[in-house]
Amino acid sequence: MSGYVASVRFQSLMRDAIHIKESLAAIQYCIRVKGNGVTVLHYDVEIDHSADVLRIFEKFKQGAGQGSQRRTTRLARHESC
Repeated sequence: MSGYVASVRFQSLMRDAIHIKESLAAIQYCIRVKGNGVTVLHYDVEIDHSADVLRIFEKFKQGAGQGSQRRTTRLARHESC
């Protein structure tokens, strides 16, 4: 296995995979969720709500719950996309 990983062919595939992964990571888009629908749009310098979404859903991580209490958070309606 180590011989294959060190081979020119494998190294070329690895470089290609890294390049593709970096190229895909650079793509920016906007996702609009409304009711039961999801629309993906071109990114146009919208507000990045990633940190807010991660913070809100942090409490749902496995083991983060406290007993059987259920607490909901109402998100503000956002139509920036």
